[in-house]
Amino acid sequence: MDALAETALTGNFRLEERVLFEGGAAENTVTVETAAGLEAALENAAQQGGEQTILIGDDLTLSSPVAVDLTQDLTLLLKGSQAGITLENGIVVTDGYAMNGRDKSVPVLELTYKKNIASEDHIVNRATAEWYNRFQPSVRPERVADPRVRDCLDSCMCAVYFHNTGSAAVQVGPDLVPPGATVFFGLGNLCSNKDSAAAFGYHPIVIEVRNNTEPQVRFKSADLTGDNWGNNYEFRYLDNTKYTEDQAKAEWQKVQNFLYETDCTAATDAVLSTSATIGGVTYVRDSVEYRKARWDAESPHIFDKRTLTFHHNITLFLLLRDNRAKNMFWSFDPAEKKWGLWFNWDNDTGLCRNNDGYIDIEPGYMDYDTLGTGDVFNGADNVLFVNLRTWDFPLLKEHYLDRESAGAWDIDKF
Repeated sequence: MDALAETALTGNFRLEERVLFEGGAAENTVTVETAAGLEAALENAAQQGGEQTILIGDDLTLSSPVAVDLTQDLTLLLKGSQAGITLENGIVVTDGYAMNGRDKSVPVLELTYKKNIASEDHIVNRATAEWYNRFQPSVRPERVADPRVRDCLDSCMCAVYFHNTGSAAVQVGPDLVPPGATVFFGLGNLCSNKDSAAAFGYHPIVIEVRNNTEPQVRFKSADLTGDNWGNNYEFRYLDNTKYTEDQAKAEWQKVQNFLYETDCTAATDAVLSTSATIGGVTYVRDSVEYRKARWDAESPHIFDKRTLTFHHNITLFLLLRDNRAKNMFWSFDPAEKKWGLWFNWDNDTGLCRNNDGYIDIEPGYMDYDTLGTGDVFNGADNVLFVNLRTWDFPLLKEHYLDRESAGAWDIDKF
């Protein structure tokens, strides 16, 4: 394990507690029963990357620290520890850690440290997420009941130092750190994790989009059979007291079908299997007019459109190029029986930055613009946003002006 970014876990773990290490694409779950097994599992997770879920198979007391690599994003899910878990950066997690004080933050047991490396520009992520949360026009009852609940991650800026508790010198970047010495390691964010259901106040069904490219996530296909579900979507949260996975997938399939069938760019003009009368007009062909009639009649009953237009407009304003398919969280409001985009996650590419953290474009690009042979926005042909722009432009404008009066597009204030 790379020693330059180690911290330590100590304390008492109990049956079925988890340590979740997030990195690249690989996923696996292992069960451990000893301190040595836990350390080996963590080291393996650090080397492989991916999402590693480590289940504690028996009561396990760590009498000596277990090293954890912080060079990647690290999430510690420490459920119900008897003695609390102490991180060497001074945070003690017992009944939850409130990021910005308990009057402003929901205490959480899921903490993510994001170091300012690669595309993870901590100020960009934190500031754009806060802006999204502040100006969301559709305020959920969960946020009204508890103003600490957020539509985005909760975070605080932090500086991390490396302290050598060993008996030999350790190389930390350019520094050789002798025993007992402390050096500055890096700036970053301490964040609530996207699995922190209490901090987000999630709806009973929350679905995360996993990529920008597949036809399903752009609603160019409605086929979610076989691997088409898992390759494109995952449940970020599911209240299984209200919905089984199959029931939740069935609810989402309705959205998938509707957006696919109303794609304003893909009318076939084929004869409909059954004629349809909408608004007093009978349609017999799959025409653009028929698709628009369906959109106008049905979309207000399927979606909370304030969340859709806000997501469209704020991703333009902040140039969130990677949030028009991937990184979107769809959720189902059980009271209104509508789907929407209340939640915001992972704004690495905001404010003209690319995935390597560099500013590579100027402000002012639209979501239909191209640069060279590529689109400025990933998932630029997403049916949802093309339909909004084509058929709901007056609503987009109305909602844009409403948020403008609230100050959402004031770049100086931002």
